[in-house]
Amino acid sequence: MKFLLYIFLTISIFASSAELDKTAYKAYKKGEYKKAFEFYKRSNTLKSTYNLAQFYENGIGVPKNHTKAKRYFLKVYNSINFNNYKTCESKLLPYFYKTLKKLRKYDKYNELKNLCKADINPYLINCPSANIIPKNDRKSIDRFSCRFYKKFPYAMKKLLHIHSKILSQDDSFQQILIDKYKRDIITSIKPVINYYIKKGTRCINSAYTNRDIENCSKDYKIFLQNAFFSQTLSANRQLADKASLQKAEQEAKKNEQYLNQTATAETKAKAIKKLKELHNHVKRFIIVG
Repeated sequence: MKFLLYIFLTISIFASSAELDKTAYKAYKKGEYKKAFEFYKRSNTLKSTYNLAQFYENGIGVPKNHTKAKRYFLKVYNSINFNNYKTCESKLLPYFYKTLKKLRKYDKYNELKNLCKADINPYLINCPSANIIPKNDRKSIDRFSCRFYKKFPYAMKKLLHIHSKILSQDDSFQQILIDKYKRDIITSIKPVINYYIKKGTRCINSAYTNRDIENCSKDYKIFLQNAFFSQTLSANRQLADKASLQKAEQEAKKNEQYLNQTATAETKAKAIKKLKELHNHVKRFIIVG
């Protein structure tokens, strides 16, 4: 019961932050500055932090208070990463520049300018095809092989746009968003799914051993794991004792024997069925960083 309550509260907090910013902006455009200020204060986004600094500095909907304005500008400043090219691809880049000017940190302003002027995403050097992805959506660009940007440019563009929505939020919200956008992810990568089902089916039908069948979906599994922010945890699990180690060795030996067996029509049929449903059965674990 406590777990369900926690999930509900977390979803509510995330939903409120996004909605509060929108509501605040609408109130601001209508000239309802005091109401806009209150909405921004209840939000917890970096953009709302910047706006609160502006409100305090200029006395918008609240008495002028340069001390509080500076406090909020410093929060924005402390979030700027001057050593990562991804800072230059952030939607908040204009706010970063303005914040540095407000705080009179001109050396840091020039440092960021130089970073972004010389900014070359290292992934794009070896994969020019990925330039189709807008700068603001490149947070997970290097998670995928270059061939996907060449073969499925528009599918990848849609996928990385969804990824950007997820990765723009605090880590505590990301797993919730992965669940929320799962259907959208599947829809966006439909061309990739259809391609791999056809390719995998042909591969499985011509497979000689069970190992060959496993290899038929290897690349596809890696793609899906990256699309759904998944990772295999089993490789990182430490065995507790000698009995567990022996059991694992026995299972590995048994699996090795199975893989070396000649593939049967029944095994192939099961593998094709599994291939078609694979995108619905990817275990999801959050990847941080």
